[in-house]
Formats: sequence, structure tokens, C-alpha cells
Amino acid sequence: MDKTTLKARKDLTGTVKAKYEKFCRLSNKITDISNAVAILSWDQETQIPKKGNKYRAQQIATLTGISHNMFISDEFHHFKQR
Repeated sequence: MDKTTLKARKDLTGTVKAKYEKFCRLSNKITDISNAVAILSWDQETQIPKKGNKYRAQQIATLTGISHNMFISDEFHHFKQR
């Protein structure tokens, strides 16, 4: 292989790696939010005072919406197509 081919291959590998790392960061954020929702849901079922249910439900809905929007985003969809 000549130097130009090796450089092109190295550049492509770097690009793929960067895209994979970006996918992992986005996927990890979605997972972190989902895990936080799970903890809030558990707390709502087991320990929250009755007057706190309205606020906890709002928190869960907000985080679930954020996670859903990230999952259906064009950025994340781009990764799922490949």
C-alpha cells in the first residue's frame, strides 16, 4: 500500500471512531436519564409524601420527554441507520 492509501485509511478509521464515540456519548445520556426516571419512579412508589406525587410525576414526565426526544432525534436516528 502506498502512503496516500494508508493516510486515507487512517483518516477514515479516525472518522468512524469519532462517530462511534459521539454515538456512545448520546446513548449514555439517554441511559442516564432513563436510570434517573427509574429511581424517581421507585421513590414515588415507596417513599414520597402524598403531597409530593404531583411534583414527582412532573419530574418523571419531563425527563421521559427529554429522553424520548433524544432517542427520536435526527442525530440519533442517523446512527441507527448505519
